[in-house]
Amino acid sequence: MSLIINDNNLKLSSIHEFKNKVRAILLDSDKNVLIAYYGGVILFPGGGIDYGESASIAIMRELKEEIGISYKEDELEYLNTVSHYQDNYPCQDGHLVNRLITTHYYVGEFKGIKRNNQKLTINEKTYNFKLDVVPFEQLEELVLNNPTDNPRNRFFIEEIKTILKEYHSNYSRTHILRKGKKDEHR
Repeated sequence: MSLIINDNNLKLSSIHEFKNKVRAILLDSDKNVLIAYYGGVILFPGGGIDYGESASIAIMRELKEEIGISYKEDELEYLNTVSHYQDNYPCQDGHLVNRLITTHYYVGEFKGIKRNNQKLTINEKTYNFKLDVVPFEQLEELVLNNPTDNPRNRFFIEEIKTILKEYHSNYSRTHILRKGKKDEHR
């Protein structure tokens, strides 16, 4: 079941922009998580789904481009989809738009960063895209206290809080149980 963020009760008829995205929560064995800083906001690595591309192919492509490391489909586990209705989203050119962003989230093991293999877009380079590894337990506090003046930050905060709640309530518990069962059968 997908998660819906629609605090202002926007109707589909009032939406002028639709985008499909993918993001990955990549954790290492020390419970650190990879994050991206992009245009003053904090988010998980990922990006747009190209026309005709599946979400699972898109996340593998995006990770290869952004962190320089290839992931196979079986290394990324689907977590959930967030449909985020955004009222008066401030675009980079200054105009406001009502939009619906559908983001498919995956979880996987953080395998490192190969900066010499990154293929960043012009926008990513222009808006100072950079990666960092932070303690997962401190992520929400870091996002909430991000000192950016980017007016879009509030939308990213809301979405990250939503997916972190989903991760903590459902994924982390079931993942630990599944991992334990796999380990029992070795």
